[in-house]
Amino acid sequence: QEEASRWRDKSIATAKFVEQEHGAYWARRAEILLVRIGAGSGDGSVDILRRTADDLYRKGSLDDAIAAYDKAAAAAMKANAPDQSFELAYKAALVFQQQEKHLEAATRFQQLANSQKTHPYAANSHLLAIANIRQASVVAGKWLDQYPELLEEYLANWGSSDSASRVAYWLGEFETGRRAWGDAVNAFSQVQSDSEHFADSIKQLGECWQLRLDELRAGEQPLADNP
Repeated sequence: QEEASRWRDKSIATAKFVEQEHGAYWARRAEILLVRIGAGSGDGSVDILRRTADDLYRKGSLDDAIAAYDKAAAAAMKANAPDQSFELAYKAALVFQQQEKHLEAATRFQQLANSQKTHPYAANSHLLAIANIRQASVVAGKWLDQYPELLEEYLANWGSSDSASRVAYWLGEFETGRRAWGDAVNAFSQVQSDSEHFADSIKQLGECWQLRLDELRAGEQPLADNP
């Protein structure tokens, strides 16, 4: 293990030496070679891939950094290190977000959160998926289909998290926008009293209840049998 560690350090140092002596082009070639070799080696490959990915990111080679983080995450999972794998996959998703590739980032964050739902940062990862879909919706000029699905998925899996009230408020806003008064009531009802959105949620809740009752009366539907 000590011998393997020494050779890992030597390989990384060699890549840095190549950059100093021969410039950015050959440095990139050396780093990609490290990624390729690291992806096919044993448990020690995780460290090589992580350090190489971080270096590629710092240099602005974002696509190459994503590829390296992906391979590092896969190597970590193979080495039975799920926490390390989560961290590396999370970094890859963050690079997509930095590139303003919001759909790709949202997909990455959602998949990561759902793959390790009990991870301490799973809820945060899923919240970033929602945030990226919100940004993608702004660009599209309309709410994307994934948006309400993500909101409902978050509340179903992380309904007791610190951000659950914010997500419930967003869902209430969405349901209000499409005039689904009953669904809006259910969403606003999940906003907790310690939330910054609580006061507005109470106001919205009352308005949505009234609109829902008016809707039922207009359709001559029995009030007792409808939520």
